[in-house]
Amino acid sequence: MTRQLGILWLALLLGACAPLPTPELPDAQQLQAQWQRHVAQVEAMEQWGLRGRFGVMWSEGQLEGSVIWRQHGSAFDVALRGPFGAGAMRLIGDWEADEVMLQKDGQEYTGALAPLMREHLGVELPLADLARLARGLPLSEEARLEYDAQARARRIEQGSWEVEYEEYGCCDEPPLPERLRFQRDSLRGVLAVIQWTRE
Repeated sequence: MTRQLGILWLALLLGACAPLPTPELPDAQQLQAQWQRHVAQVEAMEQWGLRGRFGVMWSEGQLEGSVIWRQHGSAFDVALRGPFGAGAMRLIGDWEADEVMLQKDGQEYTGALAPLMREHLGVELPLADLARLARGLPLSEEARLEYDAQARARRIEQGSWEVEYEEYGCCDEPPLPERLRFQRDSLRGVLAVIQWTRE
């Protein structure tokens, strides 16, 4: 009886030490199909928002702080705040409109988005591009893409943009980036998302 128990124990021990089977990675066609499904899910989010931290550097300066972004279709509401609440600014507008409103220091300014940002922020942040890139979406089908094993964007190169996705959320569908680095010409930045809201 003791010898039988010893053989059983040895078999269990050897079984525990046996290498686990290597999971099969999806092939290129599977990845592409999963990617298309992922893109469709993300683009179907008509209303979304994020709260997080950001840092950007460019040839003439740098900026860091917090961001609260709300998007409904083409309408956006972006609030930026520097460390300890300094330099608070809010941009409200629509991608399809020629004029947006900027709120700063109790004052309101209206005009085209790019000139307002250059004047009051010191740099033009391409918000329309970032609205897609922040969600892990390319700007168009011409982008060069690298996927991770879950068919999400790991890297996007398009025009002068280079974006690397370091982390994704784990528990909500569709999964959205939680940390990304981006570069466009002399502009470099990082975005760390603390919370996504989705509709």
